[in-house]
Amino acid sequence: AGSSPEDANRLAVLWAAAQHLAVQAPRAFGEARHWMKISEDAGLRSRPTQAGDVFQRALIVDALCDLRAPFDESFAPVIAHEVAHVMQSRVCDSCGWGYLPELDELPADCDSLAQVLQMAVRCGEARREDFDRPLATAFGTSHGDGSFETWILPRAAERDAVHQRQAELVERVWGPGADPEVMSNLLYALALWNRQRFDDRIAAGCRYIVSCQRPDGTWPGRWYVGPYYSTYVAVRLLARVRDGVPAVKRTIEALLAGQRPDGAWSRDHSPRGLDTAHAILTLLAARPLEVADAAAIRASVFRGLGALGRLRKPDGSWAADPFLTMRELVWGSSTLTTTYVLKAAALAEAL
Repeated sequence: AGSSPEDANRLAVLWAAAQHLAVQAPRAFGEARHWMKISEDAGLRSRPTQAGDVFQRALIVDALCDLRAPFDESFAPVIAHEVAHVMQSRVCDSCGWGYLPELDELPADCDSLAQVLQMAVRCGEARREDFDRPLATAFGTSHGDGSFETWILPRAAERDAVHQRQAELVERVWGPGADPEVMSNLLYALALWNRQRFDDRIAAGCRYIVSCQRPDGTWPGRWYVGPYYSTYVAVRLLARVRDGVPAVKRTIEALLAGQRPDGAWSRDHSPRGLDTAHAILTLLAARPLEVADAAAIRASVFRGLGALGRLRKPDGSWAADPFLTMRELVWGSSTLTTTYVLKAAALAEAL
């Protein structure tokens, strides 16, 4: 009662997204499970069809933690159940969590570690005995430019037969290297957990991430479709630690200029809910740096939420827009798109 039209639409979007996740929760968010068939040319000894949901369920919990009354109490049992599932899914004590936990030939990775740590911090479950060893392993092979590898493997002299096999497949199949979107996600998790303890690591990583920004204000992402997710996590990190202000300013100017007439954002000619949610989250994340007029950001966010309201499907969810890509296989999930829509609508309450 008494809400503005903009806030009424925001609440309608939030309500629809929350309802959809409430329906998916008793099904263990099965629609968000990534089933992947790996081609025979990979030379794996494991079965070719693998599945993973640890990253996704940790991400869902993170979004649910943004909810306020009356949703927060309703989802408390769901959050507790999901945290227990994720924390029990570690694939290696020294390396942490993996994207496809049952695929022994795929190493643990910094992106999964980042999402699990964010979930744990927000739920009061971040214990050093769970995270110190994986973080030490992840940073054990850091590069001089502040970057670090996406795949988590012990140093060569410390690898057992399983880790050695994983290292060989990283070189031949999965691909080595540092990825700014993965780095941004893990450094943000460290900033949430203990900024002072990891300050040098975060500062060095931020310098590298700023150097990766494209001229159009976006960031590249090897594991994600389009520029919106990778740009969001980079801006979220830089705003959290108050670094890279000129880079963030370029991004926000580009997002404000690139919004479609219908209020959405997209990497092609069709409006996409996932791209729009990530663009909104980027604008919201950048607000503390005051790199753009607050009224312009507010207007843009509410136009974006209006577009999300129109993109909602008849069942109350949002489309399974392409999100992740691995070995040229693209995957998306209606549950994950809806999760990001929920997060955008929840955080827009600050406006």
